[in-house]
Amino acid sequence: MIIHQLKINKEFAEDVYTGRKKAEVRKNDRHYNVGDHIEFHVMDNLLPIEHHLNKTVWKITHILGEPWSIPDHVILSIERVK
Repeated sequence: MIIHQLKINKEFAEDVYTGRKKAEVRKNDRHYNVGDHIEFHVMDNLLPIEHHLNKTVWKITHILGEPWSIPDHVILSIERVK
């Protein structure tokens, strides 16, 4: 299991935190695997900001790649771990 440190724009952070947003589209450059964890770092205008999402951990539960996603990207289904 790997813990991926990923940046996320503040406009999406609250929806991820509350569970309304259950998937992330990401460039497939990190060798994501089901069971890996994600720690988000909320950004505003490319600068890190404090947000309660920063203190949570998310697990990748499903990965959907091509042909269902745009080339070189994956859709990661996520659920909150803690």
